[in-house]
Amino acid sequence: MKNILKMTLATALAFFVLAGYGFSAVSSAEGSVSAATSTSLPAEQLPTVSERDASGDYEASEAVTLSPEEDLTITEAGVYLLSGTYTDMIVVDAGEEAKVQLVLKDASLSNASGPAIYVRSADKVFLTAAEGTVNTISDGSAYSFTDEETTPDAAVFSRDDLTINGAGKLTISGNYKHAVVSKDDLTITAKNLTVSAVNTGLNGKESVAISEASVTITAGSNGIRSDEVLTISGDSVEITASEGVEATYILISGGDITVNATDDGINAARKSDTSTFTPTVEITGGSLTVTMGAGDTDGIDSNGNIIISGGTISVNAASAFDYDGSASFTGGTVYINGQQVTTLPSQMMGGGMGGRGSFAGRMEGQNGFAGRQEGQDGFTGNPDGEGVFGHGPRGQGGFGENRGDQSAFSPQADTSQQT
Repeated sequence: MKNILKMTLATALAFFVLAGYGFSAVSSAEGSVSAATSTSLPAEQLPTVSERDASGDYEASEAVTLSPEEDLTITEAGVYLLSGTYTDMIVVDAGEEAKVQLVLKDASLSNASGPAIYVRSADKVFLTAAEGTVNTISDGSAYSFTDEETTPDAAVFSRDDLTINGAGKLTISGNYKHAVVSKDDLTITAKNLTVSAVNTGLNGKESVAISEASVTITAGSNGIRSDEVLTISGDSVEITASEGVEATYILISGGDITVNATDDGINAARKSDTSTFTPTVEITGGSLTVTMGAGDTDGIDSNGNIIISGGTISVNAASAFDYDGSASFTGGTVYINGQQVTTLPSQMMGGGMGGRGSFAGRMEGQNGFAGRQEGQDGFTGNPDGEGVFGHGPRGQGGFGENRGDQSAFSPQADTSQQT
């Protein structure tokens, strides 16, 4: 423990000297304070979008019409047309090598006691909203349906790869928990998709890829979530949620993205103990606007690294950027609360527990490198103003001042952070 403390204090002193009594930052012009240890993911680690994913086309002559009065369990590969009103669950149980396409043509799918669509077994399912049609999918607010192998909890629930595409209008409502869940890869190329959910809007466990899509999401918890990799490459994504976008590795390379959030706008954090990815937010293009609510919120938050090499980023928040690893700002344009910046301020080494903190105390009486309880001071603040770097009366000491004053390593005052 003593050796760890010595290393921590040495690191803190190094930042203190290099920053010249200022906050830690990465300069887009110099890039000299810190640099990312890696750039972007290798292509083979990124989710892919096939021509069939993108097109939404189908062979009408080969399609089978599935009427509401029929058995709604699909056991073979193929294209299935759905029109009219369906109030029972549609089940895809076609085997692990089967590709199934569900084409919605002015269809209304609902199920009061479970998912409206449940993919139990398939290689991949394409959910297509046909051009010129209006379609809806919803589940009930309470489930009685159970499956011995999994626990479905979304209006559209898939155990395998799922793609949502097509030029028609599709509205998906998750009244129980989530709107769309894939336990594998989730690909979105739909041109007119509206999603609402009590919990999460879009969730792909292995990956989420949004490519040349138009998506509007309103969710009580996460707008878009993945345990592993999440990519957005266009066209238009609008999210209103507690947390906008969350995954271990997030790559934004294009599109017009708007996030209104009350927790974190964009959050990279390790979601699985088995993940091999370093938590990273990477932005190479597109237009990203993040607007945060008041409180313990961060616009762009990474438990690892931030890489910005292009795009236009506008963050409206008390804490715009927060990263625990390294950062690279080599291109693009960044605005914080309407002002263009050439550096990325960061609340680094952030603590979420009382008695531990970042380089700035951010609650009443906190000072110095941080403490997150009233009266903490010094690098590892203790109650009533006693810390490693100094001693003082309650609410004063270390490298900072009292509540409302800026401490040495932070441009923020009287706010808090979450990592």
